[in-house]
Amino acid sequence: MHFMRRTKADLVDKIAIPARNEYIVRCNLTKTQLDVYTAYLTDALKLFDGRHHDSLPVAYMVVQNLRKICNHPFIFFEHHLKLLTIGERTHYHKEVSHCDVFKHYKWIKESSVKTFKEKCLDHIELSTKLKVLFRFLQQWNGKERVLVFSQTTTMLDVIEEKCKQDAFKYVRLDGQVKDTDRPAVIRTFTESDDVFVFLMTTKVGGLGLNLAAATKVVVFDPDWNPMVDQQATDRALRLKADGGEMHEVMIYRLLVDDTVEEKVYHRQVFKKALATKILSNPRNDKLFDQETMK
Repeated sequence: MHFMRRTKADLVDKIAIPARNEYIVRCNLTKTQLDVYTAYLTDALKLFDGRHHDSLPVAYMVVQNLRKICNHPFIFFEHHLKLLTIGERTHYHKEVSHCDVFKHYKWIKESSVKTFKEKCLDHIELSTKLKVLFRFLQQWNGKERVLVFSQTTTMLDVIEEKCKQDAFKYVRLDGQVKDTDRPAVIRTFTESDDVFVFLMTTKVGGLGLNLAAATKVVVFDPDWNPMVDQQATDRALRLKADGGEMHEVMIYRLLVDDTVEEKVYHRQVFKKALATKILSNPRNDKLFDQETMK
């Protein structure tokens, strides 16, 4: 059995495919994020005693919670409060529950009638990535067309609410949009020059969409699988349906330094290098030694 494989590199000399320019935008945790992140890590380490040491579900839960903190502490707090509400008062909640910002969030939740996403935006200064994203969007408004990808609909809700507050015209596509409604959403972005931002969950963005109208792409949070992010960002690296002029596409990956997000990105680099090695010439010398593969 034989397989034929064609890559973009094979077509560069024949078709004017837009250049891919990718940048890592490194962000630091805010003081509040760092306090919560450190407190949660202190709590989480108590889980990995003899009883939980090999528990993959527990490890996955810890990693997911750390990723929530990197996006916005309130996203983690909302989840944390639900656990406390249903009686999950285990020892790994102690340090987080003592954080001043968590106590403040409890007070906000009890005293405010605002929605969760409005509460997040009232405290946008607690999230470095949100501040960076909207600093970019304010600079690009009226000049560029932007795709914004996030792993979760919760984070996308917060970003969408901020777009409303800043009067950015946008469209949104996630798993809750019916298949029959998706072509209209895509057509609105492609054909309406005044639509500035296209908000998408990362995996929805990988379903063969052609969004060549975009000139900027922002990946708000990384996926463990590098191909998921690549397929999503490649939506902008397409030939225009009307045969119009190609343009460069700038891709920005937001990454929080010295956190689990950095580890996710390291895994992406490793997996992409491994895939390239296998697919390009599997008979070459080994790229990774046995120790690296562990």
